[in-house]
Amino acid sequence: MMGRQHYDIVVVGAGLVGLSVSMLLEKLGYRIALVDPKTQPAPLSEKFDHRTYAISPASMRLFDRLGVYDAMDRSRITEFFDMQVWDANSNGTVQFSAHELGRDRLGWIVEHSNLMIALTEALFTLDNVDRITGSVNAIEQDESIVGLILDNGEQLRAPLVLGCDGANSRVRSLLNMSAKVRDYVQHSILCNVEIELPHAQTARQRFLTTGPLAFLPLPNPHECSIIWSTTREQASQVVKASDSDFHSILGAAFEHRLGAIQSSGKRLVVPLQALHTKQYISGRTALLGDAAHVVHPLAGQGLNLGLMDAAALAQVLGSREDMTLRFLLNKLRRYERMRRGENLAMLKLTEELNQLFCDDHSLTRCLRGTGMQFVDRMTPIKKWLMLRAMGDVGDVPIIASYQSELK
Repeated sequence: MMGRQHYDIVVVGAGLVGLSVSMLLEKLGYRIALVDPKTQPAPLSEKFDHRTYAISPASMRLFDRLGVYDAMDRSRITEFFDMQVWDANSNGTVQFSAHELGRDRLGWIVEHSNLMIALTEALFTLDNVDRITGSVNAIEQDESIVGLILDNGEQLRAPLVLGCDGANSRVRSLLNMSAKVRDYVQHSILCNVEIELPHAQTARQRFLTTGPLAFLPLPNPHECSIIWSTTREQASQVVKASDSDFHSILGAAFEHRLGAIQSSGKRLVVPLQALHTKQYISGRTALLGDAAHVVHPLAGQGLNLGLMDAAALAQVLGSREDMTLRFLLNKLRRYERMRRGENLAMLKLTEELNQLFCDDHSLTRCLRGTGMQFVDRMTPIKKWLMLRAMGDVGDVPIIASYQSELK
């Protein structure tokens, strides 16, 4: 049995949220252990990663202030200035534009691998974060400390543990932290495609009765990353289709808004579910990101919510101080109050939108079309919706709050 190692905080999960919160807390003076089975992210390949994110301005401000924005490969990042949303079964359409807000952009499209490499490289420059390769086999906590036993026999002890280990969180499971899970009975198809017409740095989303289909712009003006949420049956058929059949099916589903689909890359299918824990904290342990909440991808907010969890937790903890249970619990409860309502509101909004657009009743279609036309004409409502998606409405952590747009 290996000896015990003591830290201020153990972060379980070296994904994007785990890496971000580790950096934030190290800069506040904490000594961090970052535990994950994987040691290094895969290098960037010539072809674009089919896993992409719509990064909000609030999240990018966080990356900028951590020094991560400059570490990204800028040639593989796309700013988008506009977003078009329309209903396949009514005349409803809404056009969002950064220009209406007086902002430079609505957000950025960034590959998962680009973010992982930039965060990992930035983390390596820090003195007080130890990367530990392993999985958590057991957790024991009392009023004074949390003990973790890893699969390699290593033992870690700290006053605080953060579970950032995803939707299938081992930390959440070991501590019996209950979560409400709902199966959307949908799968998402992820793929990068070459299109006939230029995307004009505009994100587009068409709502079908089977689920939303989004085309997100990539750096090449004739390439997009698609996220197509649909039924399990259709997803299975589409992913097995020949390239030519896939291009025809996809082009028709998108009304050929960007012309013909010229070529496509690897297709990945991901089952969709909603998840939300009843509590974000248990004793000296807190959950962040997908370990605490998973939302439908139609709003592109999953990662942004997790990054705001990280920023909020760092804000309430502040600099390294008294880590007694009473003092720590007060701070962790502030974190839970700050984030649980925000995350639950987004989860419910995406659920209700998904249900609304999947309803093919004639009255519902009519109401959807009328409602979308109303929103498109009401500039104050559109501005609020844009600011919400950009992370600039609500209880925004100070480090991610709007001060000045990145130039």
